[in-house]
Amino acid sequence: MSLSSLERHALVTRRNPDGSTEGLRPDEVSRETWERIGHAAEPVLAVIRAKCLDCCGGSPSEVARCTAADCRLLPYRMGSNPLRERVALSDDERRRRSDRMRALHARS
Repeated sequence: MSLSSLERHALVTRRNPDGSTEGLRPDEVSRETWERIGHAAEPVLAVIRAKCLDCCGGSPSEVARCTAADCRLLPYRMGSNPLRERVALSDDERRRRSDRMRALHARS
């Protein structure tokens, strides 16, 4: 059964004595509740990309052309981290990592 927006809201907020509401801290909400309201575990860069798409009306080309220089998500809008220092791998290291990943996938 799908929850309404109001029902989802009630699961992640609290009402204060003065009548105002505030969001619960994420660690106060169980994983099951997050999943119940539609928030699955995802890589953070995928979440950022989804927010950027939301902000740009669902248009990937608008995300690519975004000029919101003051937005903290701007560098990550394409789903990657351009600020991460790139590590140059030797051919041997690349092969070793590839073999390790292949072995991990073979087990699952």
